[in-house]
Amino acid sequence: MPAEDELNAKQKPEWAIDPEAIRRRQQAREAARLVVELAEEVVSGAEADCREIVRGEILAALAAQHPPATAPAITPMRDEESRRFGRRLIPFGRYKGHRIDSAPLDYLLWLIDQNRQFIDDLRRYCLSPRIQAEQTDE
Repeated sequence: MPAEDELNAKQKPEWAIDPEAIRRRQQAREAARLVVELAEEVVSGAEADCREIVRGEILAALAAQHPPATAPAITPMRDEESRRFGRRLIPFGRYKGHRIDSAPLDYLLWLIDQNRQFIDDLRRYCLSPRIQAEQTDE
C-alpha cells in the first residue's frame, strides 16, 4: 500500500502552492537582505557603492552557476518547409500582415537582431535592483 505522502502528492494539482518552496524563498530573501545590511555596516558611508558591488558579485556568481546556453546549431529549412513557413503572416512590425516570403531578407534579419536585443534587455530588466525590490515587497 502506498505511503500517505505518496497519495497526497498524487492528489495535488500541478498548480498547487508549495508552502516549503515559499518558505525557502522567504528565507533566501531575508538572507540576502542581511548580507547587504552587514556589508553596508562594514563600509559605512559608502552604502550605494557597497550595494552595487554586492549586486555585481551576485550577478557574477549567478552567471558562473548558469552559463548562457550555447545556441543549438540551426539547420536550414528544407524547400517544402521553407515554402510553408514563407506563407505565414508576419504578426507585427512594418510588414505586419504580409507573408514572410514577401518581406525583404534584410528586414527579416533585422527582426532576428531586435529579438535578441529584447531578450537580453528583458533579462537585465528582471535582474535590476528596482524590479528585485518590487518582487521582495510583494
